[in-house]
Amino acid sequence: MLKIRNRKEKIRTWEKMKTKLKARFLPSSYVLDSYAQLHNLTQDHMSVNGYTREFEKLLIKCDIHEPEELMHGEAHLNVQRSTKVYGAKNKGL
Repeated sequence: MLKIRNRKEKIRTWEKMKTKLKARFLPSSYVLDSYAQLHNLTQDHMSVNGYTREFEKLLIKCDIHEPEELMHGEAHLNVQRSTKVYGAKNKGL
């Protein structure tokens, strides 16, 4: 059905509403920026819980829906990578 005033179709699903809201209010670079943040995320001085929260927040921002085992594997790899970088910085390397 069409709205009489604007001749626009009514939004009847949550998915369509999300799509319309994202198009209207998010900058075009939002997803790319979020992917870059996710890719470059390191634990540094965050606690494991803090890192995990940030990782999960970025997954949501990127609209990534992976099985839980894969998410934890990626988080574990990022923690290992940041631990190596942090250790190298502290050893003067």
